[in-house]
Amino acid sequence: MSSRCHDAKYYFHDGNITILVSDTLFKVHRQFLARDASAFENMFSLNLDRARQATSSGSMPFQQDGNNDENPIRMEGDTPDEFRALLWSLYALPHEIAGATSFHGDPVKLSNVARMSHKYHFASTETWALVALLVVIDLQSRAPVPLSTDVLVKATEAAVLCENTPLLDALRVRWRKLIENLQDLGTAISVTERLGLKDLCGLAYYMAVSHKGRESWISELGLNREQRIRLLSGHHNLSQQCDSLPTDPPDILHHDDCDDPDICDEDWGVLWMAMLAYGQPCFLGMPMESQPQLVNKIDILGRLDRAIGILTALLEGTFPEISIYDFANHEDCWKPALVATQSLHERVQGDLMAFFEDGI
Repeated sequence: MSSRCHDAKYYFHDGNITILVSDTLFKVHRQFLARDASAFENMFSLNLDRARQATSSGSMPFQQDGNNDENPIRMEGDTPDEFRALLWSLYALPHEIAGATSFHGDPVKLSNVARMSHKYHFASTETWALVALLVVIDLQSRAPVPLSTDVLVKATEAAVLCENTPLLDALRVRWRKLIENLQDLGTAISVTERLGLKDLCGLAYYMAVSHKGRESWISELGLNREQRIRLLSGHHNLSQQCDSLPTDPPDILHHDDCDDPDICDEDWGVLWMAMLAYGQPCFLGMPMESQPQLVNKIDILGRLDRAIGILTALLEGTFPEISIYDFANHEDCWKPALVATQSLHERVQGDLMAFFEDGI
């Protein structure tokens, strides 16, 4: 009892229900918690039924939880900040609600509201919190200072728990930007792995293995043993895939006017091998600035980006050096070749986690 303290904001002396969260006592009004067909409404109804049964049977008086500081309702698995956020949503005045959906809204508080309202079945409050959170995330993402990683973590936890696709899609964009900028990769790996976001987790592992040295896996990223094994396995798998990639061009859907699809495939394979070769500083006179640069040998996305850039330049007529390749004679199939390469890039990027899943 001595370690318990009254909450500075949500301990009302005229409240009629006392709740203990960790070491913080909240004394609030029962009718606020019983709104929206919440779990608290059922809890209070059950306690009332027990009290009536005790009275009718003439047994000892029923000691209802939440009557006072000595006998509070104990909330397990919540933090004072999380419960305080839920109470804020129930007690908030109109101008506070309006401010919550402005640029100055608090995304962490809204994330807590969404999570807690989901947990305790405040359905309409959950819906409002998720919409408000999406609005605030969108507004704050336009600011010069990017959203903090902590905000991304809290908001993503809420989006996954509440299965809210629009919010999760918006957060995926922010996570990709963070990961591609090599920021907080260790956190990105751990959080997306825990939440089952395989596309983002695969991208984070990929950026770590292709852009960070092995020494950083422990010292900088703070990864655990299993995660480091995933990186080693992924490095091996990516190396093998990149070795075979130049000799395994994607199938193209030949144009109806293609004279000889078999010859076209052969010529396409020769061009593909040249585009996917590693260590070539410049592709046949094409300006260096027009070619995405490879980070290292296992940068499979970089290789495919380079191929897409070259094929795009070919279609735009800015790559005259193509004339030395026989594929220049298959102009009708240039576009199908680009489409096939883009499709391969999308498949690889969407399933990067597959490179890191064996060996565990």
